Amino acid sequence: RTMKLDGWGISFDEVKEMLRPWKEQVFVPNIRSGDTIYESACGVGMNLLLSAEILSEHDITGLTVSGNDYVAESVDIASVIWGDDEEAKQLAHKGFFCRADSSRLDYIPDNSFDFAYSGYIDPIVDPLQLWPNITVDDQWGKGVELCKTHKKKAKKAQEIQNEWYASWTLHLIRIAKPGKVIAIENGAES
Repeated sequence: RTMKLDGWGISFDEVKEMLRPWKEQVFVPNIRSGDTIYESACGVGMNLLLSAEILSEHDITGLTVSGNDYVAESVDIASVIWGDDEEAKQLAHKGFFCRADSSRLDYIPDNSFDFAYSGYIDPIVDPLQLWPNITVDDQWGKGVELCKTHKKKAKKAQEIQNEWYASWTLHLIRIAKPGKVIAIENGAES
């Protein structure tokens, strides 16, 4: 609970309190006991865990949680948390966690989940694959430079980014049951 979460730089409890108002506004009215929840790009499963805790505080229980992440180690940790941790097992049942690109969730059947969301939609750092052999931080700098100096390439990079976001979001819509909510908590600007 006090360990800093991946990418956040603050603890689980701090993230939970920061996200609480939004989750109470979006999750609580749209999720019922027994529902199935899917998080695209679930990381190590902490966002699902804090979501399940908040829902439980509102007497929403018996959930089944599933998710995917591109990073295999994150999926392994999420599987352990939701499969072995007694506290997590009391909050929700483990569905499945797998390594996958969030813009390619074709293996998930249509209309599978009562609530589908992503905590954060990542940008593609180098959509044109111009700098594959430099660090991600340096790629960001090169991307900013590209926007300032090469308008045509920058426009093409943005088109690729937009297609990535659209594919990711369309998969969330497809795997949610008809009439159910999809949510994106945070999106990167590119």
